[in-house]
Amino acid sequence: GCFVDVMDVIRAIILLMETKMVSAERFILSGANLSYKELFTRIAVCFHKKPPHKKVTPVLAALVWRWEAVKGWITKKDPFITKETARTAAAKVSFDNRKLQRFFLNFEYTPLEQSLERICRELQTKYKL
Repeated sequence: GCFVDVMDVIRAIILLMETKMVSAERFILSGANLSYKELFTRIAVCFHKKPPHKKVTPVLAALVWRWEAVKGWITKKDPFITKETARTAAAKVSFDNRKLQRFFLNFEYTPLEQSLERICRELQTKYKL
């Protein structure tokens, strides 16, 4: 998946609004391309928890989303995992984020580790984790 710090999104929006050299353009903002397993492992490390260790195969993902659909139907609650989220989690995608940097040479994305550390610290403080 592709991940970007919300602070980078805000900085990019402000840069684009304040410039006259960019008009009617679309930009992909992506600070890091990595798998969900890699992301969840990094988040677990930030929270001092055991990283994910079980491989989710396509068959297992299909069973889980179906189980969640049945459970949701019975309990009348939204399923935790859907067919779409299972498919998205298994997809390997990456995006080219260089277009913004062609317009703004000094724009740098916040390293993912730095973003995760800040977010985990804020969540630990707010929710006393």
